[in-house]
Amino acid sequence: MFLLIDNYDSFTYNLVQAFYALGHKPVVLHNDDPAVLEMAANPELAMVCISPGPGHPASAGFCPEFLKRLSPKIPVLGVCLGHQLLGLHAGARVEVGPCIMHGKQSEIVHDGTGLFSGLPNPMRVGRYHSLVVRADEDAENPRFTVTARGPEGEVMALRYNDRPWVGVQFHPESVLTPDGLRLLGNFPQSVMGAGSDASDFATILDTLARGEDLSAEMAAAGFAALMDGKMSPAQAGSFLIGLRMKGESALELAHATRAALARSVRVDGISGTTIDVVGTGGDGRNSFNCSTATSLILAGMGYRVVKHGGRAVSSKCGSADALEALGIALDNNPASVAEMVKRRNFAFLFAPYFHPSFANIGPVRKELGVRTLFNILGPMINPARPSHLLMGVARPELVKLVAETLLQSPLYRAAVVCGAGNYDEITPIGPAQMAVLHAGTMTQMTLDPAEFGIEPCKVEDLSVDGKEEAVAVLKDILDGNGPRAMMDMVTLNVGLAIYLLEENMDMALCMARAREAVSGGFGRKVLHAA
Repeated sequence: MFLLIDNYDSFTYNLVQAFYALGHKPVVLHNDDPAVLEMAANPELAMVCISPGPGHPASAGFCPEFLKRLSPKIPVLGVCLGHQLLGLHAGARVEVGPCIMHGKQSEIVHDGTGLFSGLPNPMRVGRYHSLVVRADEDAENPRFTVTARGPEGEVMALRYNDRPWVGVQFHPESVLTPDGLRLLGNFPQSVMGAGSDASDFATILDTLARGEDLSAEMAAAGFAALMDGKMSPAQAGSFLIGLRMKGESALELAHATRAALARSVRVDGISGTTIDVVGTGGDGRNSFNCSTATSLILAGMGYRVVKHGGRAVSSKCGSADALEALGIALDNNPASVAEMVKRRNFAFLFAPYFHPSFANIGPVRKELGVRTLFNILGPMINPARPSHLLMGVARPELVKLVAETLLQSPLYRAAVVCGAGNYDEITPIGPAQMAVLHAGTMTQMTLDPAEFGIEPCKVEDLSVDGKEEAVAVLKDILDGNGPRAMMDMVTLNVGLAIYLLEENMDMALCMARAREAVSGGFGRKVLHAA
């Protein structure tokens, strides 16, 4: 269980959303709620974050007493007022700093360890405070180590010497802290101690060799090291192959997802309901760009789509290839994504631009030459963090695994599908297997196209021969004039996406609306808006 104590601060919402983006689901309690003290003794409590807030830390409700009662084994992150609470708990003075910083950005210099692992140095941070923890450089507190200081020598971060408790005076959740999400993604695994069993690579590898699943701490430490380039090629290859031979667990995939998102390029300015429609690829069918057509038609209907993808790997024409041919630029910078969504209900995030940490993994994957978990990770690491997801997998046994992984994410509503014929989309060929996720619950079911008047088709009816044909077919579909089987396939996927977005609408009506939109050429609107 992850507890976030809210000190009645407007930034608490942003902090919660940042943790949601990393796949965490914190339980939020106000600092004056008596349940806070009960949580200190809760055996299920695994990590704590204490939020920013107004006033002096001594007046922060039950927080001072909570820290007295809390086990020293539970990792704690204090932000701003929470940071000051940790300083106060250690006996340090909290007093007015050399300058008042409210909504201002400054550089800090850090020690590159713990929360700051892999972060730029100096680092730009957003500050909203007048008080600071006092710990002079010539007389530091014996209970903690100062890990970052500001331009005037102010304590900007601290780490306890005897427990995994850390604090930052600045606001990592603020847009004024560009690398804040990555810092939050380093918690708690980076503060658990470099010598602990969970972070020791030999222990991780030995666990995999025994065919045992990694613990949460091991998975977090392993994927952080992998994506930060801290593993040698031999270690990285052993790690990935060990996971494959054992069979990846949902928890391991969830931590891989969190590590990737924490290191992705930040995308701000998008809130509310959004959806991504994406497949893992790997079905080897050379089918047309169904997910791309589905996404554009949904956008033409007025739904907001943030599509994340790349170029072709196993198909003739990937989503990036198709969209580029349609005139949609791939070199979108993070600042323009929200504007594109506002202007045309659609934005495309070209994966290589938004996941620079994958440069540390690419050479190893290429040398291995076999499937690893990264083949199914891509659809789950959209940096825009959509609230809804329609994700396809090419093997039926992956439906439950991926669904259980997504259950550990903050997605509000999602579906994982494997289409008849082992496609990573619903097809007219026959019934699809799928799992629907809603507010933390999973329901497994089948979707039979025949129930919605869709006639069966053959594999060859859905295939294209090269990029040129793929783009031509896609244009026809967006105009409402594509081949029948392909139009039917798009209808099925648009219908399921509507079902996810309109939770009070039954599937039959969703499919009827989808059929009208597909035949009406709604996808053209997006291209014309571009």
